[in-house]
Amino acid sequence: EEGTGDTLEVGYLLEARSALRREQQRLSVAHELTDEAIAIYRRHRELHLLGRAFVEKGKTYAVAHDLEAAIHWLRKGLGLLDPTRERRFELGARLDLMFCLLECGRAQEAGFLLRASRSEFGAHAGELLGLRFRWLEGKIDQPLGEHDHAEQALSEARQGFMERGLGFDAAGASLDLAGLYA
Repeated sequence: EEGTGDTLEVGYLLEARSALRREQQRLSVAHELTDEAIAIYRRHRELHLLGRAFVEKGKTYAVAHDLEAAIHWLRKGLGLLDPTRERRFELGARLDLMFCLLECGRAQEAGFLLRASRSEFGAHAGELLGLRFRWLEGKIDQPLGEHDHAEQALSEARQGFMERGLGFDAAGASLDLAGLYA
């Protein structure tokens, strides 16, 4: 309850609580908590942490299906993140941005960002983020008319998820694959 008294630690805890509330679908509370963290990070001029909070705000808008607001906040956050501090967080935020762009019908823009990000994901993503990147690659290729490549990417992602026991993600990739076949 007392904590360390470190204000930045309070900001981090607010971010964590915000993410929990987002998962609980308590989105207005999630926004309020993120706004409190943003105020702390601004006072301390912690740009990277401010970027993290902006990304969290973007994720909350994405859950609320306000994709234009999500894109705005994700871009704003990505512009402030120092990728050398938290490489996978930055890559995850980029993946979220590409997904939102795709869901808004902006597949070409998402595809451009995906191609520009491929080498960084290959070098730094790790297994799970790499599989999610491959899944998104298949989802982006489909509306761009790259059906063979989409099938390959979705199949590889599905297989990778199944091998790791990630049934929910495997089911999602399977549904996308079924949509491609349909």
